[in-house]
Amino acid sequence: MLSSPLVKQHFLRALMFTAKADALSSFERHFATIGWLVSNVKGIVLAEGSLIHPIPLLISLLFTVFFAIATILGRDIISGILTIFFIFISLTLYSIRPIIAVTKIDEKYIAIADPEEGYLNVLSFLKNIEGEIIEEKSFIDKGLPVPKLLESYTNELKKYYEKVQEQTRMERVAVVTQPTEVKVTRPTPLSSELANLMDEVSKWRNYLEKLEELRTQGKISEKAYEELKKEYLNKLKELEKKIEELQKSLGSSS
Repeated sequence: MLSSPLVKQHFLRALMFTAKADALSSFERHFATIGWLVSNVKGIVLAEGSLIHPIPLLISLLFTVFFAIATILGRDIISGILTIFFIFISLTLYSIRPIIAVTKIDEKYIAIADPEEGYLNVLSFLKNIEGEIIEEKSFIDKGLPVPKLLESYTNELKKYYEKVQEQTRMERVAVVTQPTEVKVTRPTPLSSELANLMDEVSKWRNYLEKLEELRTQGKISEKAYEELKKEYLNKLKELEKKIEELQKSLGSSS
């Protein structure tokens, strides 16, 4: 299990991402190279890092040995209780190490990791392979074995992803269908094709203005805003390039 028995509510980070190449093979090579213990069981790749708290573990082991000897020599009940306590602490500290589990589902990859060391290593790995996170969410650790955790979190993350996608789609529709007044002044010397392009530019600029208004009014999420703004700017850039090429063509033909 990924959780620590000392923590009542332990959170894990679940990520859904895409990659250009086979991320599972890359994952195995990457973490094996940096010294992690890597295993592949039925399509689930596990990577287990080194101890996060080696010094506290060593101190706990020393106390365990000390109180164990005191218990044997003095038959002291308190020393016996403390021995059991430090054995428990030692086992807990030994179990606290970064563990990452990754699997592939429907052309996407799901990874779960603890929110600190494991999560940071996942981000570093994705940067190396140029992977793209398409959704992520924190979940309470249910204390299940890794395969069950992946199955459970995959279903929850997919539902969350679909919900976010639907919300973004609805916001996109709301932006596009907002009534706008488009006033276009068509340069008379230009051809009808150029005039149509100018109409398109004016339309997308109005969409961009409306998008800014919706963001200011708090009627659209930041994620949807960024996606739509990027799309609109790319469209404007494409149209402006076509207009420039057409103007050059008209200039050379006149």
